[in-house]
Amino acid sequence: MNRVVISEALSVYPMGRTDEDGPDNGERFFNEFIAANLTDQRKTVIVFDGVRAFGSSFLDQVFNVIPSRLGLSREKFRALVEVEAIGRAYQFYKNMANDFSNNIPR
Repeated sequence: MNRVVISEALSVYPMGRTDEDGPDNGERFFNEFIAANLTDQRKTVIVFDGVRAFGSSFLDQVFNVIPSRLGLSREKFRALVEVEAIGRAYQFYKNMANDFSNNIPR
């Protein structure tokens, strides 16, 4: 299992979809911290605590757009990628990420 604390690994303000949106974008995060684990069938736990604010485009890119583009099923993605959000304030973002992953085709 791989555990990634976004606020330490990427930024306390992860936002945007691609490099055009800035350096701390969803595509970069997915490619650097999730993609290899998916290929190896290793679970990734993504820790939301410590982030000050998420851009919804970042969450959509990581939890819907890229997995859909790669042809991952919702079930497969959720089995291999888990969000950890301990602080109460982070539950909102966890719910948003789950809502985005609900849009991954089965």
